[in-house]
Amino acid sequence: MKYCTRCGAELVDEAVVCTKCGCAVGPVVVKTFEIGKRFGVGLVEIILGAMGFFYSLMGIPDDKARLVACTISMAVICVGVATLLWEKHKTQGKAVLMVPLILLTCVVVDALIGPPKPPTSDAGKVIAFVQETKNGSQKKTTDVVTKVMATTDDAPIEITVNVAGTDDHFLKTAIVFEYEEKNDKLGEELRRRMPKYRDILINHMSSLSYKEISDPAERDKIRKDLQRIINASLPTKMGEVQDVIFKRYLIQ
Repeated sequence: MKYCTRCGAELVDEAVVCTKCGCAVGPVVVKTFEIGKRFGVGLVEIILGAMGFFYSLMGIPDDKARLVACTISMAVICVGVATLLWEKHKTQGKAVLMVPLILLTCVVVDALIGPPKPPTSDAGKVIAFVQETKNGSQKKTTDVVTKVMATTDDAPIEITVNVAGTDDHFLKTAIVFEYEEKNDKLGEELRRRMPKYRDILINHMSSLSYKEISDPAERDKIRKDLQRIINASLPTKMGEVQDVIFKRYLIQ
């Protein structure tokens, strides 16, 4: 392909006279600048699209957002490839290249992401998720996860202490610990340490004032303090006491 040196009109290679201005055609002039510019633009589009694709695939946690971002990135790559091949394929080339590549990208990314997995949950939380059935349809299911608890009810710590700051009041209580039933080792360790815990609880409860032990609002704080003290004495890998229960709580 060549161009008129006078008016710049595009001419066929066999032309000897410009069909637009009538000027005699000289040597073939190739617009190398436009070709180089087009090559640079196409290369930049491919690089940016590739960067966006890998970032979307590795850095976006949400499946749907990742699929959309990867598809857009692949579309940019397709535009870059079409730009490099513009001279040969022109507009039809863009459509021919972009449509199948975008569809292929959707299939590949969807395969990499895989089917949705039901999320895990904490105790007592209800998880609703969509699960594929055998016939390919979808249904909404509900999964309820709860912790099964056990207690040291067979070996309560019974203590009687004088109320701090008084001469005629005392507190009589029985305390049990609650823990996960599957953690047998923790249950055994709690029972083995009962004598030590009895001494700890006596010291703590005897330091409380009459107002503290008689106020119902303060009782929950006492339970939390006891739970913290017991857990602090346990080895880290052993697990934790989930709650402290007053089996009996009598003030006289």
